[in-house]
Amino acid sequence: MIKVFQNPLKGQENPKKEPNVAQKDHQINETNPAPSINAPVGAKEAASPPKPREEVLGEKITDLTLTLQRLQAEFENYQKRTTKQTEEHKQFANANMLEQLLPVLDSLEQGVQHSKDLVMINDQLITILKKNGLAKIEAKEGVHFNHETMDCLITEKNEKQKNDTVSKVLLSGYKLHGKVLRPAKVSIVKNN
Repeated sequence: MIKVFQNPLKGQENPKKEPNVAQKDHQINETNPAPSINAPVGAKEAASPPKPREEVLGEKITDLTLTLQRLQAEFENYQKRTTKQTEEHKQFANANMLEQLLPVLDSLEQGVQHSKDLVMINDQLITILKKNGLAKIEAKEGVHFNHETMDCLITEKNEKQKNDTVSKVLLSGYKLHGKVLRPAKVSIVKNN
């Protein structure tokens, strides 16, 4: 005769049953937390006591104070930059119009040489343009050639003058608030 043994725990959960994967992860996280990503390799996690509240608040205040100072400095720089740009815009807003008036000024300059009646009109126009920041570039015969304020259109030989000096001003040049609006057109001496 064959005896069949029945399991006395049949229908009950086995208390020694292995936990499932989710339970294993939960146990690992509770007892041994996973090492930090930023922690050095091989470093053991030391349980550091929490910082006192006053120290944490002091660090936050310091951090916020530095951020505020940085933002304040950036804002002051922004104000200075926009003020400077506004001033430059005001100074050079009329540059296009003044540049268009230069041929009229050139014609008046030539007219003054032929007719003394235009002298007063020419002087009045020059006075108005000077008040608006226009200045004539000093280019005259015998002056050393300056490539920043002059354009050389012609070179000529002249044994009486030094090399790279202006021999003739062909067209006057002008600056607006120190910046070249139109360079002077000149001929220079080259004795080589």
